[in-house]
Formats: sequence, structure tokens, C-alpha cells
Amino acid sequence: MALFGGPKTGIGLDIGAESIRVVELKPGKGLPRLQKLGAIKIPHGLIVDGEISDTDEVGKLIKELWKKTGIVNKGVTIGIANTKVLARQVELPYMEPDALKGAIRFQAQEYIPIPPQNLVLDYHVVGESVGDNQQRMLKVLLVAAHEDMIDSFVRCVEKAGLNPEVVYLSSLALVRSLGNPPGSKPVLAAESEESDEILMTEEPPLVIVNMGARLSTVVVALGDITQFSRVITFGGEDLTKALQDGLGVPVEEAEELKVKYGLVNPLQDSTEEIDETQTRVNTVLQTEAYRFVDEVRRSVEYYFSQDISSLNINEVVMCGGAAQLSHLTSFVSEALNVDVRLGDPLARVVVDEKLKTKGIFDELAPVTLAAAVGLGLRGLSK
Repeated sequence: MALFGGPKTGIGLDIGAESIRVVELKPGKGLPRLQKLGAIKIPHGLIVDGEISDTDEVGKLIKELWKKTGIVNKGVTIGIANTKVLARQVELPYMEPDALKGAIRFQAQEYIPIPPQNLVLDYHVVGESVGDNQQRMLKVLLVAAHEDMIDSFVRCVEKAGLNPEVVYLSSLALVRSLGNPPGSKPVLAAESEESDEILMTEEPPLVIVNMGARLSTVVVALGDITQFSRVITFGGEDLTKALQDGLGVPVEEAEELKVKYGLVNPLQDSTEEIDETQTRVNTVLQTEAYRFVDEVRRSVEYYFSQDISSLNINEVVMCGGAAQLSHLTSFVSEALNVDVRLGDPLARVVVDEKLKTKGIFDELAPVTLAAAVGLGLRGLSK
């Protein structure tokens, strides 16, 4: 089974910790058309750390979701994001495609700590470089996953009576829905001091952070190509649990306090008074938010092997349900000293007017659909 390749389909299925989301895209003259979408809640415990614990029950939920949305087509692109999926960029001596295909599995044993008999492996050439002695090198993104984990996702989709045509890394889907447009050109730099020539610079890297209920994904992309991804075991539930423990309140009340107050805006006037409850909530959430930011920082610095403050990163784009926490983007921006915004995956599609009149986006925030839309876009690609 390929993690990159697969037949054409326009249905993206994002199975998260708290809900399952689906979008159906149709090709258009310009942008693809988003004509159907929906979500269904998942009972606690069915998805643990991004893995399915009960394929029968998840299969029933997916089948119910198809009825709810009115989707007829059965071919789907499934997104995978958990700690049993690894993405590594490696450099290999240049070789022709056929030779590279044969060499990848042998080379992967050096970089992927998964026994070969349990491994599902795919790769994508993301660029070229010149190594020592002017040797031509290939930059290759390796994607590997445990076979049993992949099989569990496939089984639950098949139990719903659907056809899992593509299994795709969710981080790659995020770049499709939130990254720079395919084929985007380098950024224009200042004019040369010695001539009127306009110098072209490499496009700065884009960092995407998808913050879910229990897991978050950090992605680094150059242009429209994923260079690195890492799954962090931190999400919105960690914030709720911290409030529950720190304030000594039931989990339901902790969730209500999190949604009601969120973080205090770090840019607001320091003389502005806030009530005692908000102060206590903010103290707890700040501690956890700093822990989250440190994980993001370490991920980016690991990839670039240098301090994030010295990198030419224009912005961080956040998505996912937990990213909607009040003033979280401002907090992350202040902590990382880089612009941070919520992503809009609907900018890559045309939304059917029927969806707008139904008011579906009043219940389903667009920022939560980034992975599903990216998966749908993958399904439409050849």
C-alpha cells in the first residue's frame, strides 16, 4: 500500500481523537468545489494516541457519517497522524527512479526504527543538492508506518462499506490545504547594489501546527513541498486536564472555563483588570501553553539544526480544534517572536452555496477542516 500514491478521489476522511470529519470535493474550472462535508463525535476511548482501539465501532460511526452527509461515493483518502508514523528527510547519491525505488527499502533500515517485516514504507523526492566533491545528491522524504496500525484504519473504513483508495500522511495534507500554492515562485529580494538586477531568494520556510484534542502535528514546508513533520503528544485535552488538576474542578467545568476565558491577550494593556477566576485560569493555561510552544520550537530547531530565532520564518499557521483557544495565536507569536495566524483551508476551494445556507460552518469551524480538505485535494490529484 502506498502512502503517497493512489487513484483519483475527492473524499477526504480525517479520523481524529474527538470527531471524524469528511469532505467531498469535485473538480471545477478553477478551484475544486466543496459540495458536502460533515463531522460526527467519537466516544471517549475509541481513538487513543491517534490509533483505533475498536474498528467495529469506528466503522459504524463512519457509516453513520455517510448517511448524515448524503455522500454516495465510496472511494476515500484516509489521513494518518500518530506516533507510529515517521517522516524523515535523508540525502542519497543521485540515482535514476528505478534504481532509487530498489535502494530505498535497504537505506530506510538505517533511518527508520521499525522492523522490516512490520513496515509500510513510501518516499517522495523533495529536491536535489550538491554534496562533497560536487556529488549530485537527492533529498528524499521517507514516510514509514507500522503495518498493523495502517491495517486498523483500513479495516474500519471497509467495515463502513467504503473503499480506502489512498492512505496519506496528514501532515502532507495540511501543506496541500494551508501551504503555499503549488508552483509558487521565489520571493523577490532587494535590488542588487551593483546593478539594477532583482535578486531572487529562496522562499522562507512555512511552519504549520495542527493542534488536536490529544495530538499535535508540526510541519515544515518549502513552497508546496513538505520537508519535515513530527507528531507531538500534546493537545487541547492537556489544557483541560491542567485546569482540572490546578483548580480542583470536574473535567466538564474545566472545559467550560477553558473555552470561556482562554488565555489573556499578551498584547493587552497591562493595567487592564481581569477577575480572579480568569487570573487563575490564565496562570494554569500559560504554563501548559509554554510547554506546547517549547515542543514546537524544539521540532523546528531539530529540523534546521539551529536556533529558531535565527531562521527566516515568515509565519506559523495554526489549525485544529484546540488552536481556537482564545488568544493562543497571540501567545505563540509572542513566545516564538514570529507572526502566527489561524489557517483557512477553504481558501483553496469554492464552497457550495447549499452548505452556506445550511449554516454548517456555524457548527463546524473551517480551521478544523484543514486535514480533511487536504486529503480531499490529494484525492483529486493524479
